[in-house]
Amino acid sequence: MALIVCPDCGKQVSEQAASCPSCGHPLRGGATLIEQTAKNWKKVQAVGIVLMLLAPVSMLVIAYTSSADVFLAVVPLLVLGVVVHLLGRFGAWWHHG
Repeated sequence: MALIVCPDCGKQVSEQAASCPSCGHPLRGGATLIEQTAKNWKKVQAVGIVLMLLAPVSMLVIAYTSSADVFLAVVPLLVLGVVVHLLGRFGAWWHHG
């Protein structure tokens, strides 16, 4: 069992330790994986929010430029945004370490 130096506090730590017992600094990539997973799910949530925000904008555009039924064109976009956002929230909760 070899010892390494903690990059945060400078104390010697076992190379097999997941974190420094003195300061708690992570020594392996476990935290990076969780952070990356959280970022990916936040991107999914952001896409859902953008879709939901596009619904009222598209409603205004359709209302002023066309005589088509506005709500039939906007409701699917709004529902899709809500579903994507909720999937992002559920995925973040499910994969939370």
